[in-house]
Amino acid sequence: MNKFISEKFIYKFILVKDMHTIIMLHGHPLSGKSTAANKIKEFLDNNGLRADIVKSVATRYNEAEKKELTKDFIDEKIEKTKKEKDNSYMALCSIAEEKVKGDIIPILDATFHKHYRREWVYDLSKKLDANVYIIWIEFDDIKKIKKMLEQRQNNHDFRDNILSKWEQHALMVEQTDSIIDNELKNNENIKMIRFDRAKKSLKFYNCSIKEKIVSLVCEALVG
Repeated sequence: MNKFISEKFIYKFILVKDMHTIIMLHGHPLSGKSTAANKIKEFLDNNGLRADIVKSVATRYNEAEKKELTKDFIDEKIEKTKKEKDNSYMALCSIAEEKVKGDIIPILDATFHKHYRREWVYDLSKKLDANVYIIWIEFDDIKKIKKMLEQRQNNHDFRDNILSKWEQHALMVEQTDSIIDNELKNNENIKMIRFDRAKKSLKFYNCSIKEKIVSLVCEALVG
């Protein structure tokens, strides 16, 4: 049994400062962010907390715009692509703000691979007096990732088919800004759980397993 599982009921007795909450996923494509987001929502809902998943992809595309996507659709060195992605993340932040104001926990399901876009969420947390919990999902099994990419190519749901080739995945990894210590040190309301999916190991930054949200998220990730 995992050590924190034996402590999972502590959250019922120890609560953090009463603040709004934003959950922000972070990680490379196919790391398991959407699966994690669905599990986290289920655990929160089952424990009396209202949560909604907001996907960046859903703010950028619709069914009528489905088309064959090339690497140019991913490459942020292309100004048009960068602007489209910026607009998508801005829309995601706007939706998140409305959710928080409605006492709903937004679970932001996106890569958040650019530092300046993560800063938009940090700024939103200050505006709304909210805690941000970054859920960093790590998964680097290349063989399994390539297998999942093949499966995506056969998936007719465009929302899953946007990134379905290895060169697209590699480009996203190359253009990722890693989270740095200063991101967490500058604001105590920015917290992070780093989850190694292969090892099922967890690391905590600015937060404790004794916090209600942290405990529920950990149960969702390793359960």
